[in-house]
Amino acid sequence: QIRNSNGPMLLAALAATNMTPVDLGVGRDDPADLRAKISLGLGCDMLLVSGGVSAGVLDLVPGVLKDSGVIEVFHKVRVKPGKPLWFGTREAGGRTTLVFGLPGNPVSTYVSFVLFVAPALRTLAGGRERPSVPEVYPITTPYRHRGGRPTYHPCRLAFPGKEKTPSLELLDWKGSADLATLTRAHYLAVLPEGDYELAAGDKVTAIRLG
Repeated sequence: QIRNSNGPMLLAALAATNMTPVDLGVGRDDPADLRAKISLGLGCDMLLVSGGVSAGVLDLVPGVLKDSGVIEVFHKVRVKPGKPLWFGTREAGGRTTLVFGLPGNPVSTYVSFVLFVAPALRTLAGGRERPSVPEVYPITTPYRHRGGRPTYHPCRLAFPGKEKTPSLELLDWKGSADLATLTRAHYLAVLPEGDYELAAGDKVTAIRLG
């Protein structure tokens, strides 16, 4: 059985930005059902759809969005996790609706929200909220990075030394479906693309969560 963790997570994240979310519920893998829910969402300033945006047979969202008058701006980004992200806009009745098709895996959904949705919300709000400022910390353990996309790795603050100088503990994260590890994270470590190794004590950039 598939649990709807993304809906409550996004509602909580939106509430933390002082926005007023409208929960459209869970859409079935059926074009008519998706079209009806998307039609309601297009009456808002921003529409978030989670799941159904990759390349599978039942990834119906991009097609339904296009049929609903949403113009695709981009599909897929060089980010791990969160590659399948879809973004478009719809103009109707003098209103522009920003539409984000977020990946279905929960960590991908949340990282996409932090990197793309939250900055867009701040812009819609007139820039009244300050964006997250990256911070730099040493890491507590060695780390090996592989791959051609930058990784946003869940981590938390640790105080391993007697001086109580904060460091980052890169959590034992098992991938984009590992929501349990994300719930323990304070930060996302920003690890550049490429094949390389980091030693304990090397400094990395991190984005504070919450």
